[in-house]
Amino acid sequence: MNNKNLEMSEATTRQRRNLMLTTTALILISHAGLVFGEKLQLLGASVKITNPDMLLNFLLIAHVYFFWRFYQYFYVDSAYSALRSQYRNILSNKLDQVLMAYIFKSLPKGVSSISGAFKYDEVSRTDDSAGCYEVKVDYPTVREDEYLSEMINVPKKIFRFKGLPDMVNIFRTPRLSCFF
Repeated sequence: MNNKNLEMSEATTRQRRNLMLTTTALILISHAGLVFGEKLQLLGASVKITNPDMLLNFLLIAHVYFFWRFYQYFYVDSAYSALRSQYRNILSNKLDQVLMAYIFKSLPKGVSSISGAFKYDEVSRTDDSAGCYEVKVDYPTVREDEYLSEMINVPKKIFRFKGLPDMVNIFRTPRLSCFF
């Protein structure tokens, strides 16, 4: 994939920076034991903080706000479209491999080839059953000119969560690593 497509716009980068700053502040407060004192120097003036716990609440609200703003900017950014299409291609290939592996595992022993190719997208569009996809598979017999057909029930659960590791890896690119 072209790295130019993964470049975020300046506005999205600015929102990401704000999100990273609040994330860093929250991590320092919660894990490093950072504590706010009673006095704060603000533009040369001394300010007394009577409720330091309110600063944590403010940071949490600011973090949610900056996360929402980053999401709004990133969703319309070209980098999001490029990553989404990259993820869909990777996921489609992985689900196709899972489907073909299950089909070959379900065929009688000694069958090493089938007629046609099966894609997860095509199988999932023809879904009529609740827990399985039905796939009609033709495979050659001992005589090469004869084919047998078999209906194979492919359980939907074998496809669950297959794309999660790929999604995490795609969003670990240096430009988007605001969470990982």
